[in-house]
Amino acid sequence: MGIITDGNTFHVKDGENDVIKMEFGDFFYKDSPTIEAQTKTRELTPLELTMKTREAVLAVLSHPTVGGKNFLVTIGDQTVG
Repeated sequence: MGIITDGNTFHVKDGENDVIKMEFGDFFYKDSPTIEAQTKTRELTPLELTMKTREAVLAVLSHPTVGGKNFLVTIGDQTVG
């Protein structure tokens, strides 16, 4: 494809003709962009559970989007045989 030299110019040639001739400073960032992040620390309060574990599990599993697994049967039917 090309040869790396000591110069600061990017050349693409087609025979003797320069198809692309760019300075690396125009091709890449001169100054790398930086990202600044601000963080905050906060005190978390303990979670107080009002349901027993069994009630919570049954409540979650009875929700149609969690408990309904009919789509798995449909997928299985399509892949078998």
